[in-house]
Amino acid sequence: MIPTNLVSPTRTTLSGGTVVAQQRFPGDPSVDWGKVMNGYNYIDALNGTGAFAGSYSCPTTKNPAATCAVQPPLTMANRFGKPQVFESARQLRLEMHFVF
Repeated sequence: MIPTNLVSPTRTTLSGGTVVAQQRFPGDPSVDWGKVMNGYNYIDALNGTGAFAGSYSCPTTKNPAATCAVQPPLTMANRFGKPQVFESARQLRLEMHFVF
């Protein structure tokens, strides 16, 4: 469905009235595995809506007022809904030659 095959919403928490990315240990990627390991609406994940909506304060940007999306909208692959490569024609043509 998507070329990257990656849906990774950020785990957020409320800190001092501001929503920030929650890190449990140094180097934590802050991926909210609870959203992707349980059943979820993949259309919401692709569009960044529903449970995947929202934004948080980005600590990595130079602008302290900047926000990042919990799950940014993703671009669908241009091959979505088209036949796959392995689905070739279901016919076989054989030819035999007899040499006497």
